[in-house]
Amino acid sequence: MQKTKQRKKSTNKKKSSLHSVRGFTLQEMVIVIAIVTIISTGVYLIFANGRKLFNLQNYSAIAQNQALKTSLIMQREIRGARAPEGMDFQAIEEASAQSIIFYAGITEEPTDNRQEKIQYLVRGSQILRGIAYWNSESQSYNPFPDLNNYVEGMAGANVICQYVVNGANPLFYYYDQDYTGSQSPMAYPINIGAVKIIRVHLEVDANPDRPPEPYVQDTTIELRNPNL
Repeated sequence: MQKTKQRKKSTNKKKSSLHSVRGFTLQEMVIVIAIVTIISTGVYLIFANGRKLFNLQNYSAIAQNQALKTSLIMQREIRGARAPEGMDFQAIEEASAQSIIFYAGITEEPTDNRQEKIQYLVRGSQILRGIAYWNSESQSYNPFPDLNNYVEGMAGANVICQYVVNGANPLFYYYDQDYTGSQSPMAYPINIGAVKIIRVHLEVDANPDRPPEPYVQDTTIELRNPNL
């Protein structure tokens, strides 16, 4: 009798042990999976948004850096605009809202001491720069690169700025010798011989469909000796 009781107790202990180590129920598994999914989704969204923010800030910094470099290039070259010696040309050949053609020495030893012929042109979201050099054999300037039909690798032309969002806003504003900093720019068509000051207004935005507002780089350039 005593042995039978001991066997019953042992059996009860085994049953109790089996109940204590049973697995998760289906309901518990569903809850765990849901929690893990929510946490994973949250981590992914944080990572994805962080990456987007980083890319946005990175491209914005690139756009601003390009705008600054472009303004420095224009400032250096336009400031040195000068009429070619011994030729019936003016320092500025063409002046419009989105383009300018002028003569300036940008090389240390120009051919026959002739300045280079330079153009800046806004085309879409890019600013293009074209250069024509003096040809001593033909005694004339080489053909000017057609920036309106620019393609990568075009001789004498290159892109100096991207992400331009000027739209209808002019890139170039022109002023005469009476410029004080507050009056309106010269009206079109520009009297090229009267231009003494050029203001470059450059707007760039790597992500124009998203904030923040476009970065604006304004540069005022005074022509040194345009008629010398």
